Amino acid sequence: MKKSLLLNGAACAAVIAAAVAFFLVFQERGIETEPQPRFEQKCVSQLMMIGDALHLYAESHGSALPETLDLLTLDGQLSDPEMLRCPAKHLPYIYLGYDFSLAELSADVPLVLDHARSHPGGVHVLYADFQVRFVPMPRGSGFHAVLHGKQPESAARKRMDERIRRLDDLFLRKR
Repeated sequence: MKKSLLLNGAACAAVIAAAVAFFLVFQERGIETEPQPRFEQKCVSQLMMIGDALHLYAESHGSALPETLDLLTLDGQLSDPEMLRCPAKHLPYIYLGYDFSLAELSADVPLVLDHARSHPGGVHVLYADFQVRFVPMPRGSGFHAVLHGKQPESAARKRMDERIRRLDDLFLRKR
């Protein structure tokens, strides 16, 4: 009887040790254990905060947007540089607003977006009206196909479209 209790206790201890080791290995390798919906919410929240920071930056710089998102932390609009990375894959957000002013952009122009591989089925996009929307992106499609605006063509819109096409060239070549 005592022998079987000792064996059962040893077996339980071995199972617990294996579970702890398994957990530590996966945590060390950085395999995400958070459910995807939490990443979705956090990504949207971070993009909204980036939008607020861009708005504050533009107000204090004559409507000009920063050359890089890093300037938002250096200039004090954002306190944590990790806010500039999508929480799902820890990749930096893609910033398209450099060398533009808010005054020249229509509301439907994308300013900041996450990588196509960060969230299944699409990308989160911060637009020039500071709204964040999830844009479905079918596998194999480029950013331009889903982000091209409905506003009339302007010089700023054409520059932004060219920027998005270059982004497509970069990402579609990697696949």
